[in-house]
Amino acid sequence: MNTLKILLSIIAAAITIAFSSSGVSAQWGISPDQREQLRKLMENSRRENLTARLSLMEKHKQLARLYGEYNLKVADAKALNKDINEIQLKLLQINLESQTGIRRILNREQFEKFGQSLRRPKPNRRFGEDFDHEKGLNVHPGDLEPLGLTDQQRQSLKRLWERRGDSPLVAARKIREKSAELQSLYENYDLDSRKAAVLVREINNAQMELLESKLRTQTELRRILTEEQFNRMKESISEKTKKRFEKPGPHRPWPKNKPHGR
Repeated sequence: MNTLKILLSIIAAAITIAFSSSGVSAQWGISPDQREQLRKLMENSRRENLTARLSLMEKHKQLARLYGEYNLKVADAKALNKDINEIQLKLLQINLESQTGIRRILNREQFEKFGQSLRRPKPNRRFGEDFDHEKGLNVHPGDLEPLGLTDQQRQSLKRLWERRGDSPLVAARKIREKSAELQSLYENYDLDSRKAAVLVREINNAQMELLESKLRTQTELRRILTEEQFNRMKESISEKTKKRFEKPGPHRPWPKNKPHGR
């Protein structure tokens, strides 16, 4: 069982226990019937969320394998991008449906007490981004310096980075800003469902922009680099990633060689 599945199971179990407690329900002013409705709503939401996230992880793995090959199958990558984006949309919609469902069950006062009891610190942004920025072969200009580039290759790469510009950063920033706006809507009992649906679509469109930007970069790199250079670049990136995760810090929450949890 992977870490994501364990995390979601723990959260679901905690919520289920809370809903099963008559003392907690009485504190919120929730009737046994409401408690049962909430339990079913959260269980269904958790099941759909888990299924979608596991599918998303598998699609990202498939895309990473494609990006690891010099002879890139562009049509396959486009199909995977479409699949990934549809799952990303599904996850956003599951959350929206859960939010509207809660409001159909609880009144305003109950909702406010419910929200306060489940309020948690904001999740790590990297986890919240559904891993799409970290999967596959992420290339930066510095990764290309040791490859013995010709002057023509350098010029071609310069034009590639200029065309690419800040579009991935703009899309990522849009995802963060629209997600924060959506979260603000969810914190209020009077949920504007129409506005939330618009934000969901805007977030999903920006997610697709990121996927398409990465595919364009990957395609152009193969037109500029030889297969030998590409493989050397891939090895260099792999080694850098390995070293990064061996170090204590934000990407590794415990020191190297120290068992987790001690």
